[in-house]
Amino acid sequence: MQRHADRVRPKDVHTDRLFLTTRRSRKSGVLEAADKRTTEIMCKSAAVRAGIDPKRVWPHVFRHSYCTYLLLQNVLTAKVMPLLGHSSMGVVMQVYNQLRPGDAMDDVIRALASN
Repeated sequence: MQRHADRVRPKDVHTDRLFLTTRRSRKSGVLEAADKRTTEIMCKSAAVRAGIDPKRVWPHVFRHSYCTYLLLQNVLTAKVMPLLGHSSMGVVMQVYNQLRPGDAMDDVIRALASN
């Protein structure tokens, strides 16, 4: 992703979105963020090139993986929440509360050991 941002992304972009359209807007003359369908096509194409079944790859999978990675790195839920665009910490906790089957047991053992 960083390589894409450094090498491919034009320098005169007025958005912080990573993936952009390939054409400039007729009204403003600037590149705009890619829409949902364009992003889906990009993911499917990348999956095919990587030898991954494209039926298993969607932009939301990357979003979920990113959140899971951050939480496993002990980034606070309150800091992850705005990155995902959630307005409620409950949503993040509900979806990602049990990241791995052993996580709950690890937490219980840690809590018991600290007493």
